[in-house]
Amino acid sequence: MDVMSLVNAISRPLLAAPFVIDGVDALLHPDSHAEKLLDSWEFAENFGAPELEYRRARQAARLGGAMAIGLSGYMVLKRHSRLPVTVLALSTLPLAAVNASFLGTRSHDERWNSTKTLVEYGVRFAGLALLAADRQGKPSWKWKRQQKLQLNAAAKKALEKTA
Repeated sequence: MDVMSLVNAISRPLLAAPFVIDGVDALLHPDSHAEKLLDSWEFAENFGAPELEYRRARQAARLGGAMAIGLSGYMVLKRHSRLPVTVLALSTLPLAAVNASFLGTRSHDERWNSTKTLVEYGVRFAGLALLAADRQGKPSWKWKRQQKLQLNAAAKKALEKTA
């Protein structure tokens, strides 16, 4: 096992852990997640977003928790799949907006906690973005497809010449 494989094997579960913990918490205690979502949603309503009912916010929290657990598990078990890593990376953006909300933060401690949370989500995003871009020396899907098309074209030409 080379060094990068070892780093990848260690980093995937470590990057997945916060998503699993948050996901389990959202499934078991959706009320606190729904309240954070509703607090942030009030700001979105100022820009034309429809009103969000508490029941729907609770459902969204549970669904998001289940999604985070599933994608994290898939990311850890299927090491060469970049799709779940990319989806998790993109999911950090709205999660950061909800959990690190600066709206209504007045005290120094509240601003400090929001800043800390925002940095934590930034670290998650950066780590996942690096994993999503890491091909471990393997070519991209686009390159593989181009090579296959070129090979098929060459084979077709060869068959036409022999016929």
